[in-house]
Amino acid sequence: MRRGPLAAGEKVQFTDRRSNKITDQLVPGGVTQTSHGIILHDDVIGQTEGSVVVTVSAKREAQVNQTHPERDANKPWKGTRAIGGWEFAVMRPRLADYVLSMPRGAQIMYPKDIAQVIQLGDIRSGMNVLESGAGSGAMSINLLDAVGEGGSLTTIEMRSEFARVAEANATVYFGERPAWWDLRTGDFDSVAAGLPEHSFDRIMLDMLDPWNRLEQAYRVIAPGGVLVAYVTTTTQLSRLAEALREAGCWTEPDIQETLERNWKAQGLAIRPDHQMIGHTGFLMVSRAMAPGFQALRKRDRATKDTTTDIDSLTLEERAEQLEDLELRDISDRKLRKVLRDLDAHKGVDLERFMPCPSGKSETMDIRHLKCGAGTGSERAIMGTSLKKVAKKTKEYKYVLLAMRHAKTEPFGGNGSDVGRELTDKGRKQAKTVAKGLAAFKMVPTRIACSSATRARQTCDRMLKVFGDDPKVDYRQSLYEGGVQSVFDELAQTKEKHRTLLVLGHEPTISIACQWLASTESDPTLLDLLNLGMSPASIAVFGSNEPFNQWQLHSGELIALLTAKDFE
Repeated sequence: MRRGPLAAGEKVQFTDRRSNKITDQLVPGGVTQTSHGIILHDDVIGQTEGSVVVTVSAKREAQVNQTHPERDANKPWKGTRAIGGWEFAVMRPRLADYVLSMPRGAQIMYPKDIAQVIQLGDIRSGMNVLESGAGSGAMSINLLDAVGEGGSLTTIEMRSEFARVAEANATVYFGERPAWWDLRTGDFDSVAAGLPEHSFDRIMLDMLDPWNRLEQAYRVIAPGGVLVAYVTTTTQLSRLAEALREAGCWTEPDIQETLERNWKAQGLAIRPDHQMIGHTGFLMVSRAMAPGFQALRKRDRATKDTTTDIDSLTLEERAEQLEDLELRDISDRKLRKVLRDLDAHKGVDLERFMPCPSGKSETMDIRHLKCGAGTGSERAIMGTSLKKVAKKTKEYKYVLLAMRHAKTEPFGGNGSDVGRELTDKGRKQAKTVAKGLAAFKMVPTRIACSSATRARQTCDRMLKVFGDDPKVDYRQSLYEGGVQSVFDELAQTKEKHRTLLVLGHEPTISIACQWLASTESDPTLLDLLNLGMSPASIAVFGSNEPFNQWQLHSGELIALLTAKDFE
């Protein structure tokens, strides 16, 4: 805890009367640029916290780009930066303020989530904590502060450049590199394999595929230890929760998200702020059982089947599933009444979208809506859409096609999952998609394909259309390696390959796409990715950077195409 006069090298926070905050490091002879002049660091060094400093005017020429002044022609606001006389209060930043202002490469966790990790994870002074994923060091700094010098923090970071950023930020905050911090680089499983068994009180996982790391996490955590995982998407959430339950050695996970909203109070005028920090991620908390003991599970009512393809079920099997779920299907009569009511309210003839009759079934499959008059127009729109997508891809040097395999036979019987084969519909889907890509000159020059049978069969059907030009690599990692395997394929792709097709499985493909999509991508498409990708769907990305230089959020998500879009 630092007290007393502010010294050179310290981080300080300048706050004006409008609560605008600027965090900077004090340097002898240095200045901090504000929107109302500059703050001289020499006026701050030696002052106590809570002092007020006044900005001084700066030369207007200094605010303009001297090399290219034309770039500032439409930026008159830059001139106001030369005006001084604005007051700022000077304080040492809180840890939350420091985290939000520190230099970063990877996206940081927000203070609201970090605080919950510390509280829900019961992370206290003197504990031994294992962290996976340092990023820019936001979580690491808070963990180091929580455990104190009497405890220890071991952090495993995949990327060495991120590790350097995190180490630098921690060093600046603490004044020196924390001696109780063991920062290691490499794959989590490989590094964790060298750690002693049951040696950690708490584990924090902040990574793309935490479900693949549970085995090593259980080996190194002490019985009764708390595991906290931070994930950002619902697909990650579902997969991790099911993995914890299947392992049998973790208690039922507790899942939550935290929303933050500020309030304004001026006399009797009390109201919430117009903006808030909404969804940033989900926190999942679970505890390790003692060796040899199974976790206790509550008996829940049957829920939706997450493994069976509904399209593969017979009418009788589907009815049984609905009965198990205690759900009622909707009758034709009921649906017609609903449509007539909507028709009366909206003045639209909705009954033309009624499904085509199918057999003698007394119930209707909602999936067949619009199979009538709307089909032709829909296909026309889809064709136009595909043409537009192809035109859009021409704006980029490099195009990524992230695809899920075509429709597959349901899992079951004595066969293994890896050996599942395509259905007749799936073989048609693969051929149709390939013809569409070829027609619009979007044939990949390299294909990275999962080694699972259904993925290989999808690729083989497409190659019958593409010919022998694409270079094909079959990867077992794309079947079992998770999201990291997709990024590995990008890193291994040479610059000469301008169009890359990655052919894999769900939810790996959709999760990878969410992480690859840039901030300029259409939010609607990102929302659709949250729902997962149907068989033979393709996410199309564009970028001017070679694939081996892609990182998180490097490509613009151009389109999300289903198999029907290629018909």
